[in-house]
Formats: sequence, C-alpha cells, structure tokens
Amino acid sequence: MSLRWRLTLILLLTMLPAAVFSLHEAWSARESEIKRVESNTHRLALVAAAYQRELLDGTRRVLTALTQIPDVRTSVPEACRATLSRLLERIPEYRDFAMINSRGDVLCSAGPLADIASVADSSWFREARDTNKYTIGEYVTDDTSGVPVLPAALPIIENGEFTGAILATISIDWLRRLMERISMPEAGVVHLLDRNGAILASYPVIGDASALLPETGRLEEVLTAASLPPVLAAEDRSDLRRLYGLAKIEGGDTVVLFSVPHKRALSGVAQQFRSQLAGPMLMWMLAIVAAWLSSEFLIARWIRHLSNTAEAFIQGDLSARPRIPNGPAELRKLAETISIMAERIQAREAQLRGSIKEKEVLLKEIHHRVNNNLQTVTSLLNLQSRRVVDPAARKALDTTQMRVRTLSLVHKHLYEGENLAAVDMNAFIAELCAQLWRIHGVDEAKIRAVIDMPPLDLTPDTAIPLGLVITEAVSNSLKHAFPDDRAGRIEITLEQDRSGATLRIADDGVGRSTSGTNVAAEDERLGMTLIRALALQLRGRLLIEGPPGTIIILQFNSPLDRGGPVRRRGASTLP
Repeated sequence: MSLRWRLTLILLLTMLPAAVFSLHEAWSARESEIKRVESNTHRLALVAAAYQRELLDGTRRVLTALTQIPDVRTSVPEACRATLSRLLERIPEYRDFAMINSRGDVLCSAGPLADIASVADSSWFREARDTNKYTIGEYVTDDTSGVPVLPAALPIIENGEFTGAILATISIDWLRRLMERISMPEAGVVHLLDRNGAILASYPVIGDASALLPETGRLEEVLTAASLPPVLAAEDRSDLRRLYGLAKIEGGDTVVLFSVPHKRALSGVAQQFRSQLAGPMLMWMLAIVAAWLSSEFLIARWIRHLSNTAEAFIQGDLSARPRIPNGPAELRKLAETISIMAERIQAREAQLRGSIKEKEVLLKEIHHRVNNNLQTVTSLLNLQSRRVVDPAARKALDTTQMRVRTLSLVHKHLYEGENLAAVDMNAFIAELCAQLWRIHGVDEAKIRAVIDMPPLDLTPDTAIPLGLVITEAVSNSLKHAFPDDRAGRIEITLEQDRSGATLRIADDGVGRSTSGTNVAAEDERLGMTLIRALALQLRGRLLIEGPPGTIIILQFNSPLDRGGPVRRRGASTLP
C-alpha cells in the first residue's frame, strides 16, 4: 500500500468516531422528527375532537340560556320561533333549535324540525326523558337536506318532573369551518367517522373520500380496539401508504381521522436527515481530498524523485542527484545524505576500478610471464630433443613438450581474453586442436576435427586438466588411429544440463592397440594412464569404448559452466 493511501486510511480511521457520532446524531434527529410529525398528525385530529367537545359544551350553555327566555319556555309558537330563528342566524354551527314537550311533540322550531310533529321515537329524546340529563345523540341525516346533524337535548325539569326538552342540532359543517381556520398540511384530509367507520363528513370535499381510509378490516380492528391508537401508518384503499392521526370525540360517539400521504409527511424528515449528514460527510470528503493532495505535494512526489534517483543508481548512473528545493526539511536532509553517499560511492568505485584495472594488468603480466616461461621450457625441451639419439627418449621429450605447450596455451588465453579468471573453452580447444595437428604433422584435409560444445568459461583449475585430457586423447588418435595414411575424423563434443556434463572424444580409426610389446601400444597405454589420473583429479567418471574407433567419455555429476559470458552455440570444423 502506498504512502498516500496509508495517510488517507489513517485520516479516515481518525475521523471515523466523529463520523459515527454525526450519523448517530442525524439518526436520532430523524427519529425525533418522525415522532414530531406523528405527534402533529395526532394533534390535528385532537384539535378537531377538542373543537367538537367545546362545541358540545357550548351547546349546553346555549340551551341552558334558552330555557331562561320566557318566549321559549312558554312555547308561544310565534314568539318562540322568532327568538330561536334570531339565535340560529347568529350561530352558524347549528342547523336548528326546537322546543319539545314531555310527550315528544315539537312545540316550536327555527328550522327543519318545524315540519316534524313529534320526536318521541328518537333515542336521544328517550334518553333525555329517562335520565333528566344533558344528552348527545348520534349523528342522524337531516330529512330535508340529507346532511348529517348531531342532536343535543337539555331536559326541562319543573318541580322534579320532566316537562320537556330544548333541542339543538349541530351542523356537520363545523368541520369545514374549523379546518379553514387552522393550517392543514398539503394533501392532508380529515374525516369524521361514526362508530361503524361510515364517513359523516370530510374536508376537503373529494369525490371518493372512502378511498383514503384504511382497508375495511383494518379500520374496523382499530375502531373496535379497547383503546384508540393515536397514530396509524397503513395503506389506504388505493394502496397508497398514509399516516393517520386518530382522536375519539367523547359524547358524540364519533372518531376524527386525519391523514396525509406517508411519503409527503416524512419528506421533510428525509431532507433534514440528508442535510444533517451532508455537513459531516462533506467535511470528511474535504479532509480526504486535503490528505490526498497534501500527501502528493508534500511527500509523495519528493519520495518518487528519491526513488527515481535510487533507480538511476541501480542502473549504474551514480551521477544522478536528488533535488528537493521546496520539499520538507526532513526529505531535503535525506536527499543531501543520499547525494553525499552517492559521491562517496562514486569515489570509492573509481578507486576500486583503478585498483581492479591495476590488478588485471598485473594478472595479465603474470599469465604472460608464465606463458613465456613455459615457452622457454618448450624451447629447451626442443633443443634437448634434437641432441637425443635414442628414438624412445626423443619421443618422450616431444610428448612432454606437447603437454607443456597445452599448459602454455591455457595461460595465453587467460591474458589475451576478457576474463582473467576463466578460459573460453571453445576458442581454447579450437586452437589446441590446430596446434596438435601442426605438431603431429597431420593433413587437416585428411583427418578433420569437429568441435561441438556450448558456450563455456572455465577456471584454470578445470581448464588445464580438461585440456590435458583432450591433448592425450587427440594425440593418441592422431598417432595410432589412422595408420597407412588413412583418412578420418575426430569429434570433441560436450553436452551438459542442470544434472551434469559429458565430454566425448571419439575417432573413427582402427581402434585401440592390443599388443603388449608394441612401442605404440605402450605409448597409448601411458596416455590412457594419464587420462585416468586427470579424470580422477576432475572427479569425473571415465568410460572407454571401441572398436570400431576409440571413444573416450568423461562424465560429471554437475555442470561445468561457471557463468561466463553468453555466446552463440555452434559447431566449428578445422579445415
């Protein structure tokens, strides 16, 4: 994870408690606002219920005052009707006032009851007569207007006897006038329901007011419950979720039901919740952006610059220098330290290069001197060989001279090659074969040398024994495998993989000599003895096969490659 992401994550974790607290506060405010909305919904229903209760209490006072008016109490028709009519004009909440005798006959009326002779069968009249108490009846439909009215009757008692009642019918229009005076929420609707859930009145007046009520079964369950719930959230009969506030009107046996669409009622809640979250979230996002940008401009870009400088060092460019002119003091100090380090490394590297170059020169000189000394030895052996008369002794000196030349050739390749610690075996073996062909005076066109081996650089400790093995094997083949001017070929191949290596020297000559007294056979056996000793020194396994021909195989349990420079693999043939 990058530094920028880590700083941003630390900032996020640091601000997480504040974010959680803000979320908790916003959620608490949301819950409080929902309760407030529900309380307001219930309050509007309570206002309507309280208004009707107040209206009923006021009606009682009005009726009590009417019983004290002589024109009404004496029930003189014309005077009574005139008095009640004037009162009806001044109080629009009422539909009618009437004076009833003890038998239920209408003595006088200011409204529709004037056309009715008797109300003796009315439940409210019987209750007022039987209880001698102020009685509120149920909403009934006015026969003339078809509008529900609520009867309220006050009994008249004289000398302890029921002599009649004064009646007022309250118009359902009181609901409209009340709702016009208070501030109703948008899309709010108020219903006045009887005990069975039938709509007595609604405001505002709409075509199908029942569609806004809860489903019939749900409404009956609520109305018949032991206690009326103050708030109800339910789907109406058109499957729109609404919030209902309920209040029961005592004495009128009715229920006020105020409703508003649930989504609209809580729209302010959602908006308030979003607004309360917006501030902390905006601050959180701004803090993240600030951390991101500040980490980029104050830290990340300078660290990238230091990293690029380090990459240049890895590529070998020690002249690169980090430059942080406007960066933080700590990073500027680090850049200065890196620059000083690079200068010291550069100086030390120059010193080491000079020392290595000096040692390479000395090492080349050593190999050159060793090669010259070995050349001197071969020259001495050559002079000594010319003075020896015995053929066997001369041959022994020539063989020794050939082996010394092999050693000299190794040192020649060491001081002439690019790597002073290893010998390029492809070039070495090619030159070694050319040298052996010259020493033995072999026609290169008649006996060909085929060399096939991978790119291989070996240390002198391995190259010298391998060179001597090849020298002995090839010399034996050149001397004994092709008698009577016979043509042929000598193959030198090396195969290796991760498991090991195999050196194979093969000729297609007459094969090894089997005579125990022949000088050539004795010489061949001596060469083979030397090859076995060298194989033991190299910790290799020696196998000799043939005839036909002679095949010398040297197997190794590990690869011979010492990680020298890569070269193209290929086969070379001496002309």
